[in-house]
Amino acid sequence: SFVHPPELHDELISVFGNDHLSFDTIDEFRDAPDWYMQTARSLPLRVHRRAEMAEWLMENRPTDVAAFYFGEADTAAHHFWAFHDPNSPRRPRSFEPHLEGVLRKVYIALDESVGRLVNAAEAEAVVLLSDHGSGGASHIAVHLNRLLESAGLLTFKRRRTELINTDIIRSKAPGLLPPKWRRTLFRLAGGMAPALAESYLRFAGIDWKNTLAFSEELTYSPSVWFNQVGREPKGTLPYHFRDNAARAVEKAAMELHTPDGRPLVKRVIRREQLHRGAYAHLFADLHIEFHPIDGYTPVCLPSRGILGDPVSVLHGDQLLGRKGRSLPGCHTANGLLVAAGKYLPENKRVCASIIDVAPTITALADVPRAPWFEGREVVPRPGTQAAVPTPHSRDYAVSSGTSGYAAGEDRLVAERLKRRGSRDES
Repeated sequence: SFVHPPELHDELISVFGNDHLSFDTIDEFRDAPDWYMQTARSLPLRVHRRAEMAEWLMENRPTDVAAFYFGEADTAAHHFWAFHDPNSPRRPRSFEPHLEGVLRKVYIALDESVGRLVNAAEAEAVVLLSDHGSGGASHIAVHLNRLLESAGLLTFKRRRTELINTDIIRSKAPGLLPPKWRRTLFRLAGGMAPALAESYLRFAGIDWKNTLAFSEELTYSPSVWFNQVGREPKGTLPYHFRDNAARAVEKAAMELHTPDGRPLVKRVIRREQLHRGAYAHLFADLHIEFHPIDGYTPVCLPSRGILGDPVSVLHGDQLLGRKGRSLPGCHTANGLLVAAGKYLPENKRVCASIIDVAPTITALADVPRAPWFEGREVVPRPGTQAAVPTPHSRDYAVSSGTSGYAAGEDRLVAERLKRRGSRDES
């Protein structure tokens, strides 16, 4: 198990039973007619059971700082958004009326559980945080590797209309295995078995010797990697041609349109605009931000080594999907950060980034911030009147209408980008 220290595992099992500790107490791969009804009943119950465990841990394993994760809001939004949203292009024509209120019931359960934990903790400060938002997915799908192939940046192994249907392998096969067997298989190769299998399914159709760029085709992170010499196992793109490749991807992406002619891509963001530091190389070279279509985010689907149109329209059973396939709810860029405590001002709104979370926690605990923190303390430290004015020390892209920077920081960032040559005078 992932419980630490190990002896705590047995103690939790004896108090709560094994189902508290499994990631797949709700089987998101199972494809059965009653799945939605069963999951609708299970999600709010699971929220309350997690809160029960969290309360027990605070009482029996007290700490200065306690953090608890509730994944049910994410699961509910991914699977039940089309039932919740009457305007969703993925909404079924008919369904059990009970399903329409599932997302709301999950949030009610979360609200009740947060209140329970706040009362139990008697903490000086409480932070409620999400790492992303949620919204509806469009019925418009983009196949990024087909886009790269059409731009001459990627080559599929064989020009044929169909290979092995990897969608079926990815989405159906896990659901055929009992959860216990699935966990055993996933532990193979030191836990690398799932990653190896997924890599094969996504990339088996690519001719790497004739490919300059490729995509993982992930809806939650639409992105492109360069097949760079010295970095990728079969790299073909020399480092000094990265800019040329980026421009080619940008041109092809900005020419993508929906079947009725609306632009699909808002912008292509280079890695240097988003990430810096020792681990920046672990992120994709280019990130693609889609235009919402009628308020819904286009999704990415795997090309499966098949030539075809980079844009497709989902129909029928494709609209609801299951884990491993396209889901009717998706992530959005803007999440939530709420802080409350006796040292904090009431009803004060701040604009924050995810890099501000760790510095803010250290401020609430009134301990020194780590030297590598790059974000701001967006709340005042105990005994002070205002938040520590630590400016963001990096440039990052913000997709909302607001810039994401405090007063005066827009100008500083603009000047810094201009000096780097990343922004023109306009």
